[in-house]
Amino acid sequence: GSIRIPASCCGLVGLKPQRDRIAISPPGHWYGLSVVGFLTRTVADTALLLDVVAANSPELLYAEAAAGTPTRLRIALWLKTPFPPVPVDGSVRASIEGVAARLRALGHEVVEHDPRYGRAGDAWIPRYLRGIAQDAESVPRPERLQRRTRGFARIGRMVPGALLQRALRDEPDHAARLGEVFGDHDLLLTPVATRPPVDAAQWEGLGAPRTLLEMSRVYPFTGIWNMTGQPAISIPAPPAADGLPVGAQLVGPADSEPLLLSVAGQLERDMGWAQRRPPLS
Repeated sequence: GSIRIPASCCGLVGLKPQRDRIAISPPGHWYGLSVVGFLTRTVADTALLLDVVAANSPELLYAEAAAGTPTRLRIALWLKTPFPPVPVDGSVRASIEGVAARLRALGHEVVEHDPRYGRAGDAWIPRYLRGIAQDAESVPRPERLQRRTRGFARIGRMVPGALLQRALRDEPDHAARLGEVFGDHDLLLTPVATRPPVDAAQWEGLGAPRTLLEMSRVYPFTGIWNMTGQPAISIPAPPAADGLPVGAQLVGPADSEPLLLSVAGQLERDMGWAQRRPPLS
């Protein structure tokens, strides 16, 4: 649904580093929205992989940061969806509030605070759609793409070049406005999705426009950080009452990968999600 795979909805840790952090990030792919990250079962594995491929390593190894204990932090909690407004499922809200409660128990301050999202989607959506068209044009046999994927590409090709250029030009303004949240807070905590995982065939048979609308309602919290460039990590939150996995996202300011890994590692040790295993039956 979003550019960054909502890994923690599958019980995994997913790291989206800053765009200039990994040497293998494809430059210009999806007009700058694409970022290569990692899916792992543990924070330590994520940190180790980042140490291996980092283009700009910090003084402290990421693995050391993941094993360390962060100082007391002020964390903003964002539970209101940006445009279009969508209610967050009660089980997801309860799960994310459970993560907030564990952070408070670990000594951090967590307060509800919404970033100034504004019209950031105006700069994100054209790049997202044109990025799909960009990928569709690069595959060897585009006629073999799924019908709905071809529909996404057709919509992307309809995005005017002037609109795309405006979206690229406006990115710094949106990034600065959204980044204001980190003037008073160290990190931002959000859900990964507004509801528990969708069924495998949830949107089967729907056309491209309807599918895009449904995706925007389920995954409004994640993709925007690809555009603004902030690092983010998705982690497992407490499962829903029916056992389905729920994901939490932590977003930080520039150069905060070590802090994100440190907080994620602290939560992993406290909540023990690495020991969870889905039933095999």
